[in-house]
Amino acid sequence: MLGDHGRFKKSTFHESNVRIPPILRWPGRIHPNGVSEALAEIVDVFPTLLAAAGCATSPRSFGRSLWPALIDPRVEIRSWQLAEVRYGDRQFMLRSQRCKFAVDSESRAYMLYDLVHDPNEQHNLAVDPAARPLKLDLRQALSDRLEETGYRGARAVSDS
Repeated sequence: MLGDHGRFKKSTFHESNVRIPPILRWPGRIHPNGVSEALAEIVDVFPTLLAAAGCATSPRSFGRSLWPALIDPRVEIRSWQLAEVRYGDRQFMLRSQRCKFAVDSESRAYMLYDLVHDPNEQHNLAVDPAARPLKLDLRQALSDRLEETGYRGARAVSDS
């Protein structure tokens, strides 16, 4: 974090911690000047390596191959990026190109940023009454995404 948002440890969902780019080079295979904004998760690494090797993706993997975005940086891989932090308690974040939403272990929303209008994350909308409809939509999207991964506590995330 290097002091971003007054933090020095990584246990946060701010952009300087979440947007860590993989740097890859493979002349003739990967786009030589490609910088992709595709949302990715750590679980996408394994299917990407399999695709690079020409192998089929494992049906047990929750990840998606990033290979299409390596060939064409304009390709989107997923609509949402899910992340989890376990620093004492479990916290979840759901991020799209447009916004970021995070809840704590008690399912309390503590982070909501409009990344289009506030890319430096200076105005947390989590307590803004005008953002309540967006917060409810994002809470449901987070619950759905967790359920999709098989997380057993997904219902608890959507109940609050």
